[in-house]
Amino acid sequence: MPQGDFALRAARVWTMREDGGLIEKPLEDGLVLGKGGLITAVGAYAQLKNAAQADIHDLEEAELCPELVNAHAHLGLSHIPADELILGQGFAIWVQSLVDRLRAPVDEHEVSNAVEAAVAGLAQAGTGLVAEVGGRYLEHVWAALQRNQMGARVFLEALGFGPPGLVMTTPDEWPLPVPDSAWPSVASAGHALYSTNPKTLQRAKAWSTARGLPFSLHLAEDPGETEMLMHGTGPLVEYYRRMGVLPSDYRPPGMRPVAYAHSLGLLDHRTLAVHGVTVSDQDIELLAASGVTVVLCPRSNATIGVGRAPCEKYLRTGVPVALATDGLCSASDLNVLAELRYWLERLEVELPAAQALAAITRTPARALAGSNQANAGMLIPGAPARLTVLSA
Repeated sequence: MPQGDFALRAARVWTMREDGGLIEKPLEDGLVLGKGGLITAVGAYAQLKNAAQADIHDLEEAELCPELVNAHAHLGLSHIPADELILGQGFAIWVQSLVDRLRAPVDEHEVSNAVEAAVAGLAQAGTGLVAEVGGRYLEHVWAALQRNQMGARVFLEALGFGPPGLVMTTPDEWPLPVPDSAWPSVASAGHALYSTNPKTLQRAKAWSTARGLPFSLHLAEDPGETEMLMHGTGPLVEYYRRMGVLPSDYRPPGMRPVAYAHSLGLLDHRTLAVHGVTVSDQDIELLAASGVTVVLCPRSNATIGVGRAPCEKYLRTGVPVALATDGLCSASDLNVLAELRYWLERLEVELPAAQALAAITRTPARALAGSNQANAGMLIPGAPARLTVLSA
């Protein structure tokens, strides 16, 4: 983020500002002026050049846009690469292989080095803001984020079927180390409906709601999740019973994931519903009505073998869509531009360039900002000068 006076000229400037409900087309031959870490003016170079208080840095054919945002990552698991897990055979088999690795002894230096490399990769790919989900090895994660000047929203993730107070619940009760300087970036998350006591999920959601903060939840990721919640059967149930995670008195709610999450009060305009693969038309309508931002991780879903989210239906229904890479335990890299290219190559509808770019800038920035989203994800006067240079 530039701190002093600056003036950046680019072939195109994507402000990501709305006009009549549509995101504006980019400014051709645009100029962005700023001071003290804030944008002061954005406009055509010919009209604005005389207002520059600093030497104009000409980016020539490059383009400027708001900082790229990766709306869902697991940096604390970066020491477990995807190619060491069982891939392509569905979620239950993949998660079993992941848990086996998590239970194995690990060298802290290995974790630290892997996290550092992952965050450096984020920065090299142009990412300026990442949602770190989980809370594992947060000392290493936060240190790497600080060294790379990476913005972050840190979701401490409630997990477990034990009674609230005996499992990972709200940030106030978090049992693992959290660096003091990380706390302003902390929000709460719930792991998933299939892995967490519903009362714990409600407490985690209430914690963030009371503070005007976002809430993240893995939702409708795999057909096994739907089977478990509807009927109490399937590979996830078998695995969790075998591991002693699922209570002996567990009774399925008899509802699909989206409907169940809604019944628990987990879905609203501050919720990020991650994955959204196994959803019905009625589920999509409910997500749209709730104002939820759906975070899609198409490469991760394909790698694990859980299916493809109905992206076209989300877009037609007006559900806010963000893209993310997920973690390196199910993705080959953390490059959201690569994620966007992968998604667009397989999308079955034509998407305007500005709307596509919004999925890795404006939409996730606003979702992660919580109640402070007035200028999030846009290049407009008064907004933080957090921007990305896109090479021609």
